[in-house]
Amino acid sequence: QSSTIGSARALKQMRSDCALADVWMYGEDFSEDDLAAVRALDDVNDAQLRMSITAKSADQGNAQVDVYFEEENKVSMPEVLKGEDFDPSDTEGLWLSKTFADAWDLRPGDSFAYVYNGVTVEKTIRGLIASPEYIYQCADEDLDTDLSNIAYVYMSYRGFPVREYLQNQIRNGKITAADLKDKLSSLDSYGISADDITQDMMLQILARFSDEKLFSMLPYTQLIFTTDADDVFSIEKEVSDAIDGNYAVYIDRSSIPGIRKFDDEMNQHRQFSYGFSLIFVLIALLVIVTSTKRMVEQQRTQIGTLNAMGVKRWKIALHYISYSF
Repeated sequence: QSSTIGSARALKQMRSDCALADVWMYGEDFSEDDLAAVRALDDVNDAQLRMSITAKSADQGNAQVDVYFEEENKVSMPEVLKGEDFDPSDTEGLWLSKTFADAWDLRPGDSFAYVYNGVTVEKTIRGLIASPEYIYQCADEDLDTDLSNIAYVYMSYRGFPVREYLQNQIRNGKITAADLKDKLSSLDSYGISADDITQDMMLQILARFSDEKLFSMLPYTQLIFTTDADDVFSIEKEVSDAIDGNYAVYIDRSSIPGIRKFDDEMNQHRQFSYGFSLIFVLIALLVIVTSTKRMVEQQRTQIGTLNAMGVKRWKIALHYISYSF
């Protein structure tokens, strides 16, 4: 029971210190206007945009790597256990989960690389972290927890190699001229139609865009926020109206695997602690009743003598009950 209470208190403190989100909204492309609209709501304490991807480690057996790109650090903040504080403006570094780093003997200052859609991203480990969203960790392909096969990374939104990534996507045919036209601006100014553009021409066009323009193609896929509302789903319509329904999924903590699994484990431990406590009390009562009954039976002569001497029955009963206490 004491360990369950201690764990619950530590978990509650961590979630408070890290400002763990109450709501996760997923979509194709959240804007700064969407963020401002959500922050302006009375029921919302604070909100933040971020982008997430699932990659594979380059040198650690293709382990799953969940990467979060942020420009600010206000909601669901990682707790730095070793190394530098998390800095969303640091484009050359990343912050890696300590459990994975310990499994592969990685330290702050080492290089860490992951591969996403054929593009390798290599950065310097600035710090080792723990996240309140990953108290329970299990890779998507694993049946049980293997801390050497699941990592999570926090890094700067501007640290993603967007130009290299788009070039790779174009060469592999995953981004077409129509995609560029929809994402950027009309191609009429070049005197050509989308159907006439080859991959080489697309790469040349891409080279003309500034980094700012390229980052506008890198979508924010999550909008997370904290709230004091007792039922987070009671404010979903209010939030939806604020951003004109520009989202696909709206979920709470119970739908986040790294949170739900651990909470379920805590509930099981709590139930076990109550169950065992009740069992131990019942055993203690059984021992007391059995011992007292045997003592009384063995001392019937003494009890009769005390009665004959005029000792009141309640005093005799109190004498034997005192052993139970």
